[in-house]
Amino acid sequence: GLVGDANIPRLKGSTSVRWFGENSAIPQTDAAFDSISLTPKHCGAWTEYSRNMLLQSSPDIESLLRSDLAQVLALEVARATISGTGTGAEPRGILNTAGIQKIAMPAEIMEYAPELASALFLANAPAVSFLATAAFKKTVDNLLTADGLPIGAATFFRDYPHIWSTFVPADNLLIGGDFSQVIQGTWSSVEILVNPYMESAYKKGNVALRIILTMDVAVRHPEAFATFGA
Repeated sequence: GLVGDANIPRLKGSTSVRWFGENSAIPQTDAAFDSISLTPKHCGAWTEYSRNMLLQSSPDIESLLRSDLAQVLALEVARATISGTGTGAEPRGILNTAGIQKIAMPAEIMEYAPELASALFLANAPAVSFLATAAFKKTVDNLLTADGLPIGAATFFRDYPHIWSTFVPADNLLIGGDFSQVIQGTWSSVEILVNPYMESAYKKGNVALRIILTMDVAVRHPEAFATFGA
């Protein structure tokens, strides 16, 4: 429901509490603020289906296409939130936000999650969870104890919440962070519009179907995220 560009306040420097004597004034310390900006960016697609497809399809072709368009739009929003480039009309995702922590990858695989979590807790991130590239799941599933039993993802991630994602680049492997610091602003709901009168479709008796979402992504506190990299 946003209107126009949105500037969201961000705390950059906290106030300080001080000790003071009886009958003395409390020392003044001011907080420092800046802001992050959200600007409208549009994501969408359209497709066309034939008159025969409309008349003969079972299940209903329009419902099928609506569901498919909604799913691919949701997946693209997830991809952009994680690794959007911020160039052109594309939002800037977590991995391309200046200031996220880049941690050297430990030699021991079982130290991957603790290393990232430690860096985040040192930055006062209040809650930590992980995104991991989906291809890494096989590696974690094959980790065994000394008795030959699977270690399991819960042990590997030290019981931190985790999700496997195809949108995490292989070079980063894991992204740890407080994901409440990711802001997604929308200027509209997801709009799906059927148009049987578009000129090229109308001439053939076809129907066009369009989906659009206007939104943007911003990271309030980049230091609340960490990944592997130089």
